[in-house]
Amino acid sequence: MQSIFDASQTASGTTAKTNPSYRKTERLNHLYTNHYNILTASAYETYPQLLVMDADRIMELLSAKLSRYKGPSSDEAFLKWATRFVRKEAARYAITARILSEQNRVIHKAINTHTWTSAVDRSVEHKDLYWEIALLIFQRAHSLNQRGTAKLSTRITALVKKHVYLYHNSRNQRRLRLVQEHVQQGGVIECEMLSPEEIASMQPQAPTYDAGYSECGLSA
Repeated sequence: MQSIFDASQTASGTTAKTNPSYRKTERLNHLYTNHYNILTASAYETYPQLLVMDADRIMELLSAKLSRYKGPSSDEAFLKWATRFVRKEAARYAITARILSEQNRVIHKAINTHTWTSAVDRSVEHKDLYWEIALLIFQRAHSLNQRGTAKLSTRITALVKKHVYLYHNSRNQRRLRLVQEHVQQGGVIECEMLSPEEIASMQPQAPTYDAGYSECGLSA
């Protein structure tokens, strides 16, 4: 007599392996593994300065997107689709590196111009904002790379201004309004004055960066 354990093994094993969806997934994984080196080479052909860590991330992203492939399970068809995907993602890094290089002064100037730093919150530094903008540029690289009605520098400035306002200035403005309301209602604000030496001691040590490495994983 077949045990319940044997029956469950049959249900989860043999039945699953004969399922069309399971077979398709196995086939895609097989194609991905077989063409891994070819696809990685395509990424480097698109952007020779691509870091190894970024190439690995592209391949990981491709692996996560395999279910999107709806074409025939032939080597030629899959390789054509996967190569197009890999080249597009590698180009994202190339575009980002170019924009960060060409628009470097524009980005820093926009951050300085549009950031309002309150006495309440100084936790976000200039370099933090810079890498937040760098990540936004990375995410929108392809659209920013297209010719628009405004110059790229104008669009980058607008991107910085909007991000700084929505995620930093508006919060500081709310805090300032609460403080003002508190004072108007007769409240007292007690402040502790720190010496320049004490303030300097609270600043984090400047990290030493590898010239070929970035915090956002960007090959810039």
